[in-house]
Amino acid sequence: RQSEAVDGDYAKGFRWRSDPRLRLSSRQYFGEDIVLSYFRAIACPTLVVRAEKGWPVDEKLVESRAAAISNLTTHTVPGHHHVHMIDPGPMAAHVSEFLAALPTPTPTPTPTPT
Repeated sequence: RQSEAVDGDYAKGFRWRSDPRLRLSSRQYFGEDIVLSYFRAIACPTLVVRAEKGWPVDEKLVESRAAAISNLTTHTVPGHHHVHMIDPGPMAAHVSEFLAALPTPTPTPTPTPT
């Protein structure tokens, strides 16, 4: 359940709730060496669009990861973490431009029965 009814002394109505286990550290996180090896293996054109005031991150880590992707295009748009929902226009323009510049795939011929 995402919400629960509240009828207490301090609050009435609904409140958000979540599973406290979601806040525990995961044993499934990859080490940075594995993350970088995955990123180095990306061969296709890749686009990253970031918000100017997005989620706080370690910029040196972002730069290191971006350098590992060989065919990476990056753009920064004005806004916050949810810019794609609040003001999607600038992001959509970058995505459209990126997709339009991709080569048209050549269809694979269907083998003819012999």
